[in-house]
Amino acid sequence: MQTIKVADIISNTRDIVREDPGFARTYIEENALILSRLTRANPALRQQAEAIVAEGRRQLRQGPRHAPPA
Repeated sequence: MQTIKVADIISNTRDIVREDPGFARTYIEENALILSRLTRANPALRQQAEAIVAEGRRQLRQGPRHAPPA
């Protein structure tokens, strides 16, 4: 079940950062907290999700022109 949540974070984070930066600020922080508690998830997927969340934070700090392509 934890691996499914991690996959969901991976799947949604880039789109949310690009499409709704206002909501993404909350979404990113909530998911960073969730990831810290998903200790039984697939380690490789968890690491990927953590990297995507970190990249989302970076993009939100830089502004919308740095959003990833679709």
